[in-house]
Amino acid sequence: MGFKTSDRNQNYILGYSYSDFVEDNSKERFVVNIVENLNTNQLYNRYSNQGGEALDPKIMLATWFLGYCYGITSSRKLEYNCKRNLDFIYISGNLRPDHTTLNRFRQRNLDLMQGYFVEILLEAARLGVSDFNEISIDGTKIGSVSSKKKSVRSEKLARQITKVTEEIANYLQSTEADNPPEELLREKKKLDSAKAEIEKRKSVIRKEYRDSHQVNIEEPDAVMQSLGSSRGSFPGYNAQVSTDTKSQLITSSEILQDRNDEKQFIRQWKRTEKNLGRNRHRKYVADGGYNSNDIIDQVNCNKIDAYIGARHKMIPTKEKIIEGKKFTKDDYVYDREREQYICPAGKALKYIKRERGKTFSGKKYRSDDCEGCNLKQFCLSKNNLSGRRELSRDEREDQIEAMKEKTTSSYGKAIMMRRQTTVEATIGNIKSNMGYSRFRLKGLEAVNAEFVLMCIGHNLNKLFKLSWAFIFNSYNTSFKKLSRFYCMWDSNEIPRLNYTFE
Repeated sequence: MGFKTSDRNQNYILGYSYSDFVEDNSKERFVVNIVENLNTNQLYNRYSNQGGEALDPKIMLATWFLGYCYGITSSRKLEYNCKRNLDFIYISGNLRPDHTTLNRFRQRNLDLMQGYFVEILLEAARLGVSDFNEISIDGTKIGSVSSKKKSVRSEKLARQITKVTEEIANYLQSTEADNPPEELLREKKKLDSAKAEIEKRKSVIRKEYRDSHQVNIEEPDAVMQSLGSSRGSFPGYNAQVSTDTKSQLITSSEILQDRNDEKQFIRQWKRTEKNLGRNRHRKYVADGGYNSNDIIDQVNCNKIDAYIGARHKMIPTKEKIIEGKKFTKDDYVYDREREQYICPAGKALKYIKRERGKTFSGKKYRSDDCEGCNLKQFCLSKNNLSGRRELSRDEREDQIEAMKEKTTSSYGKAIMMRRQTTVEATIGNIKSNMGYSRFRLKGLEAVNAEFVLMCIGHNLNKLFKLSWAFIFNSYNTSFKKLSRFYCMWDSNEIPRLNYTFE
């Protein structure tokens, strides 16, 4: 089977070609050149030798890449631009793909996007855009395409299943037909799938949350994500992003159903190391949402040079007293020599016993001198019946304290501050500037691949801007490399990439 292709430089009526309407240094030419140098063998191999001509896969891929650069995720909007917008007419070679063809191409090739993402990232590294020695990690919540109105609790779901079941029975009885209408069967199947999903989740979540847990009938993979009591919740996913500090290029991404970031640090570290290659000198920076005893322990076991912020904001003890806030463990000083803690009032919490269980292994400390203390109201909770303060010290507490000391050093504070202007800025660009506040596709697997496309769009935009910066500031070797790369967009001098897909 051949392919319908187009020569963007071929002269048509009045002696003009499509390329005459696009600037020489445009983003469209940049994207075309990137796609031309990707390893697309696997993509082409998916097409049969039989049947009619299909649209050239490279042209389709470039069209989708440019669409995601501009925040266009709808196949209908992309079709419109390919017929009306000169930039998209150029990149699509005026083949005018319709929305069905565009959507089918994306759906069938979602699994290849991760490979192209890595390929583009490795090319940026080869050209010296950055040494990728400092990576910032963060997560954000992105809504699903399914509406919140379709999210229901167990009771409502059971009523809906009963209603559909009765409708099917009444239909069969009144019409004496052998089979009910397809729409009723689809609705029943959808509800049964949602019921199975909510029962599965209830078996792993805490008991107090089981009754209030919701599942989305249209998209069971989407989980209700909370933005706080004042901002409400919505069905969606937890999007994890790792970003290079120097270039703001995304180095790895993943879509998860987890509502928080606590367990994601090691996953992002592994994905970045796989994408870029192992580098023991690479630094990783994350906020307190990733901080836990287990994660810090794994960081040390894997010898990762990590900077992970404190789980809670550290407020000076004096400020807590003035503001009437309760003391936390940070307000107690550990005395290693005497095996005890010292409270803000200067009294000792002495070692009483060692405990070892499924969730905690460590030591217990208790004060015997809380009666009459003028700071008692800040120290003891209302549920404390003993009148004495107790503290637990995990066996890995030394590692937690070492991480705290590392992030509060002058260098640690600087690197933590840098994180706010890199990965947080990247997430802000994706959600606000590019408009990716909701996904277009359904299901965890498809959403994961679509997020990779979003990240490719972000990275292509960044590389395009960096190429301009390198051209006008070509005062070091890496800048000259990319400047040369930029100037060769329309030449055949750029070597083809040889990245091997796994």
